[in-house]
Amino acid sequence: MIAQLRGVMASRATNQAVLDVNGVGYLVNVPDRCLPPNARAGETELTLYTWLSVREDALELFGFSTPPERELFKLLISINGIGPKAGLNILSSMDAGALATAIAKGDDARLTRVQGVGKKTASRIILELREKVSSLATGGTDDDDETADVLEVLESLGCRPEDARGALEQVSKRSPGLGFDALLAECLSALSTGRRG
Repeated sequence: MIAQLRGVMASRATNQAVLDVNGVGYLVNVPDRCLPPNARAGETELTLYTWLSVREDALELFGFSTPPERELFKLLISINGIGPKAGLNILSSMDAGALATAIAKGDDARLTRVQGVGKKTASRIILELREKVSSLATGGTDDDDETADVLEVLESLGCRPEDARGALEQVSKRSPGLGFDALLAECLSALSTGRRG
């Protein structure tokens, strides 16, 4: 299983990049927003956290800028009717923080803005993943409870405990008093930014 690749971006196309790892070029399906906007072919070094799709007629790599993004992708494709390309499309349309927040809040209107996601699919995503991305304690007002809930969600998405705590401390100092949804979104954003390049 190829779980992680680090190399120089040799080329890119819509939702794809070729990563040169010690002279071997890996074609990786990757959400465009996971690539730095100023990424230059032949110059930009990337680390991608990958998942390998194995089919009878093809092997395809899917890559993400953080482990939590990869875990959200794996959760999406665990839903009947959502394949790897559809999961990639969803994560191309919104970042991991926005997606986790939409699911936790049951915001099917936000999900149906993604091309190819209808009302039934959005409802299925929320029904099957809500408990997996949230402790369902999103309405709590106690700061300690919200902090613990955010840490629990980040760790359930594959984030190392020390990375989760570091992101939480960084966000809490910068923007104190955030509610669960905003705190989770900001932590995911901080983790994503910290892993790029």
